[in-house]
Amino acid sequence: MNSFKSYEKTIILQLKESDQDSLTVLYSKYAKKVFSLAFYILKDQAWSEDVVQEVFIHLWTTREDIDENKDIWLLLYIITKQKALTKLRSIMRYEVHKQYHWSLVNEKCEPVEEEIALRELKENLDKALNKLTPTQKQIFNLSRFDGLTHYEIASKLSISPNTVKNHMVAAMKSLRLYLQENEFLGIIIFIGFEFILDLI
Repeated sequence: MNSFKSYEKTIILQLKESDQDSLTVLYSKYAKKVFSLAFYILKDQAWSEDVVQEVFIHLWTTREDIDENKDIWLLLYIITKQKALTKLRSIMRYEVHKQYHWSLVNEKCEPVEEEIALRELKENLDKALNKLTPTQKQIFNLSRFDGLTHYEIASKLSISPNTVKNHMVAAMKSLRLYLQENEFLGIIIFIGFEFILDLI
């Protein structure tokens, strides 16, 4: 083990012992990289700064579960991507709802037609999700809608992160096939940008 890895492992061990100075060390080293990744996804400085804070708060609150033998940047990368995409999904949902609200005011179509369209969209989403196995659906919901990382899902369900990953891959393939066959573009918009990235 080289000196840098040895030093970083020591920092992680100290973090797991609730040493706040070790968190400061990690923040100083990785905050800029976390921000850059978040900004790449969000394209907004304020939102990206929020993600940086969320990432290191998450790191602190889950410090006891960190594996000191694994690359800390890989863990931060996963957390950052999850937090940033969750935020983006939330923002896009807000925009969808806002556009829907204004369409009721500005468009010539009747409000009843808009309500029917939205109901059909939700029904189609349910149909797509119901094509999954119970385990795939549970893991998909925990990941995409609850914003949990694969590590968090694995801990919650008492399975390995690799098992979580395999279920997610199978779920995404099933959903992609269903949506492509039925041309449910609206569902992709409803779920959010992260889902779009996985379907491309």
